[in-house]
Amino acid sequence: MPKALIIKDTRGAIKMVAEQRTGRIVGVHLIAPEAEDLINQAMYILRGHMTVDDVIDALTVFPTLSEGIKYAALSFRTDIERLSCCI
Repeated sequence: MPKALIIKDTRGAIKMVAEQRTGRIVGVHLIAPEAEDLINQAMYILRGHMTVDDVIDALTVFPTLSEGIKYAALSFRTDIERLSCCI
């Protein structure tokens, strides 16, 4: 994540769980020093019954740590290693 490089702290992981048939996100696991900044976003995704595609289509501000949630959703559809730095 570009923001993680900017703040010089790249520790952490995001795991997203979605229903295979519908793509509805049913869980988001966050482990990172700045996880508290992402929990709210994950809560709204779950309460809003959003799908992987809803998250992919949402506008993400650059550079922010919340881009990680969009990267997690994108990983269901594409190899994120092949993406540019700015999704």
